Amino acid sequence: MRFLLTFFALIASIAAHAGNYCIALRGNGELMPAHWGSLARTVETYGVPRAIAGGSSASITSFLFESIQMNPVIANTNDLDRAIRTAYLIKSMQGFTEYLIRTPKWNALLTLIKTFATSRNIDSSYPLLSLWLREPNAGLDPARLARLKEALIQVKASGIFAGPAVQNVFTALARAEQFPEPENFIWLSTQVRLLRETVSLLGKFDAKNDPAVLLRPGFIDFRALAWQFSNMAHFYALRDSTPGMPIRLDAHLDRCAGRAIGKNWVAFATTNPDCDREFASLIDEYYATTVVRRPRLLDPVGGFFPTLITTAIAQGESAVRLRNLKRAFESALNPEQGARIGESMDLIPAQIRFGYWGTPLLLNNIQLTLRNPIFDWVQTDKTQRFENLGQASWEQALTLSPAEPGLSSFQELGDGAVSLGGWADLHPTLVLRAAGCENIVYITRRGGDSPFSQGIAKRIFRMDYIPWERLDPYHPVSSVMNDRGDPLDLRSDWSRMYNLANPMSSFAKSISEASSVVCTDWNAFDARTQWEELIADSYESPIFEQRPFGRLGLAPASFIQAKDNVWVAATGSYRFAGCVPVPFRP
Repeated sequence: MRFLLTFFALIASIAAHAGNYCIALRGNGELMPAHWGSLARTVETYGVPRAIAGGSSASITSFLFESIQMNPVIANTNDLDRAIRTAYLIKSMQGFTEYLIRTPKWNALLTLIKTFATSRNIDSSYPLLSLWLREPNAGLDPARLARLKEALIQVKASGIFAGPAVQNVFTALARAEQFPEPENFIWLSTQVRLLRETVSLLGKFDAKNDPAVLLRPGFIDFRALAWQFSNMAHFYALRDSTPGMPIRLDAHLDRCAGRAIGKNWVAFATTNPDCDREFASLIDEYYATTVVRRPRLLDPVGGFFPTLITTAIAQGESAVRLRNLKRAFESALNPEQGARIGESMDLIPAQIRFGYWGTPLLLNNIQLTLRNPIFDWVQTDKTQRFENLGQASWEQALTLSPAEPGLSSFQELGDGAVSLGGWADLHPTLVLRAAGCENIVYITRRGGDSPFSQGIAKRIFRMDYIPWERLDPYHPVSSVMNDRGDPLDLRSDWSRMYNLANPMSSFAKSISEASSVVCTDWNAFDARTQWEELIADSYESPIFEQRPFGRLGLAPASFIQAKDNVWVAATGSYRFAGCVPVPFRP
């Protein structure tokens, strides 16, 4: 009885917020700008949600979304105006980034958003380091070391890209210069080798051919990245602004927000250049006149808007083993030795958990719900791994959740556990259901679960029976199997987690528990060269309504039905796999 009273009290507390639904937002790495289009369309269709959940890049979007909801010209409005203004400010993130591309202090952030620091953009962004790493002479003579120091200083100035791999070389270089013993130059050579590997593999997200993907130090400083997004969030929250800023933003939204309904930012700005210019002037005015006393990053996750942020964690002996493996890997003298160390990973599956940050009330009641056997939908591998991480600062959440394998090694979490990044739960509908959300809109993309995430799971959970060809995004058999699932496998660990053809898998259940699914096609775009197309396509994405609920309907939207999820012979899969449940064929 006490559980039911607590559960219904939570539902009532969430229902007090505007809107009648919650948003589950799929992380998507360098394709994060697609969130801006799909999220704006969702708000125009259903209004402002009552809660939001996500991990990886979705944690950053959730942070910015909460910032918008804190803005006084948003918070103090009726539901209709709140939706119109919220959708406008979400769209404006494209204008914000494109305007600030001319501002040197934002160049590193914009480089990351548009290209996510793939090894190809290192050539243009940090040419000194790229040239040094590519020089045929691999020696460490004084002249070459001087050029290395100059290259590292250039990278360090960016803040964002001075991650552990760069800092380790800096430290080793200083030691070798101060104490020029042979062992210090050997150590420096090892750190340079690790930096070279990090740059060459950065952004490739290859769990198959990179056994050390959980151990390799990263090129990105995620704490510095979090602080840069905090600077962006300050504007969207109008944190510590002058008294005149809310008045001017309020007037701007009165004039312009309604004109943007039904348009993406580029289409709107093209036909309303006065609004585009005025919005840019508001950005200038805010940063020129505001001294932030308490940074947004120090606020608690969900402290102003119900929010859940996820990261995978390793506990107990598994965390100890990872630390030992990392030390051995960073001491290896050649790549082959390092790869063998990565191959030796022997973690305990039960000690790998899917953690969430949020408010104590929200997390405690989710935990109570997921432990109650009367809710049959909670009996999935994913929900049984739920871990209550308590309420952390946004600084901690944004430093750890986006720091995924392929971009970073595991990170210390505290209490003996380590964080493995937000890749583990890319479809957080079930935790929102456990939080009391009656209706959930899941923003995702077509296709099966990420082959990279499944590859990480194969290494962590020792799924030796799954061949790597099944998890290779460039292998035709893998792509087909991933998108349509395997109806003959309903029992394996892989099937219980990822199999779209298994209606009881964590992935399939996550889709079926969504009231609506915004079905983007963001994987069809390259964030480096198709920035505008990516956002525009996500704004126009069709919506699958499994259980229709109240629409706000500010602008016409495209809807699909289950019958539209037809079998496509050319691809050997379903047209809207990953968005619409796959027909079950036992």
